Amino acid sequence: PTIFKKLEETAKTLGIWRKSDMNPSPKKLFGQNGITDQVICCLIQTQNSIAIGPSSLQASAEMPRSNLISFDVFHDILPLAIHNARYSYQNSQLKVDFDFKNLEIEIKEKFLQGRPKLEYDRIGNDARSSLSITSTSGIGLSPAFIHVKNSIKWADEGRLEKVQKLLIESHERLQDYTESRDALAMILKFIEVRLNSSSFKTDKSQSLIKFITTGLRYKLPSCLEKVFSKEHKLVVYDCFWLFEMIKIRMTVILRQSCIQTFTTQNGFDEPLTQGLMRIEGKSIDSKNVLYWCAALHNLLTFWASTQHCYAEDHAMLDNISLKMRHPSANEPLFVYLAHFNFGDFYDESVTVGQGIAVFEALASQMKIAA
Repeated sequence: PTIFKKLEETAKTLGIWRKSDMNPSPKKLFGQNGITDQVICCLIQTQNSIAIGPSSLQASAEMPRSNLISFDVFHDILPLAIHNARYSYQNSQLKVDFDFKNLEIEIKEKFLQGRPKLEYDRIGNDARSSLSITSTSGIGLSPAFIHVKNSIKWADEGRLEKVQKLLIESHERLQDYTESRDALAMILKFIEVRLNSSSFKTDKSQSLIKFITTGLRYKLPSCLEKVFSKEHKLVVYDCFWLFEMIKIRMTVILRQSCIQTFTTQNGFDEPLTQGLMRIEGKSIDSKNVLYWCAALHNLLTFWASTQHCYAEDHAMLDNISLKMRHPSANEPLFVYLAHFNFGDFYDESVTVGQGIAVFEALASQMKIAA
């Protein structure tokens, strides 16, 4: 839905939409104490009533999504419920019991713990930008990176390169990538639950399209269906690297449109003075390039999410953890990439400040920046 439709739906859900609000003027939508203002205040009051975090934070359009209590019942809560379900038979009837205590703990840890209380000034027209906090879904959610690493190592290199081309051929607009990303994010949550389940374990070599259409009975977006129709051999474990590939492609498109997707701190947009060593002009392993591009994408996104955090938010963290969240631009980049444990990075001379330029160089090597 459009931002206006989303605003109307949210206002109706919160009980602050009236019949007289149909076809509202811009002033009524975005003016001081307008509909947008009321929606934001209501959502902030709701967060503040249940937030567990000890700190407070001024709400703004630049505030990272990680500071918001935000979840989708189908995408986020349902997989947790499945994970905490206990199955048994009584008189030949299937009985399902839920571990509600553990479910409550997991929900608090994933969606409530560390979220700050929010402060909001009624600032009239600026409410339009603040709305983007609740109406957009950002770059997307990352699965456990251990699965990403293993899925890329396990992947067929020829299939990986073929899928890269199919993605560009079948996805014409950013909206196409958004729909595919959201679909795969939901599917991955089910896959992770199944891979970790002892009673309903899924074979990672099972056909991915069969798992989706038969197991989940899920209708894929048409653009993603085109990819699957031309590449039938994708398996369940391939879903992890496919999701990363789509996120990378989305970021490339956004950056080509001059939209800032990573940190805006000074010194973090340094260009490469020369090409990446051992990459440019050479035949290289496409699996390695995809992995390092995905790892760097996640690292840059992580730094962007911690850019505006207050020091007291990290009061319980050790020095190493704090350093991971707030690096200096002149530090070697490979020191941070070493945490992904995928061997030696291509070039140990590049710095953290050149990280965005390195990401773009890797994306161009993947032939996904076309």
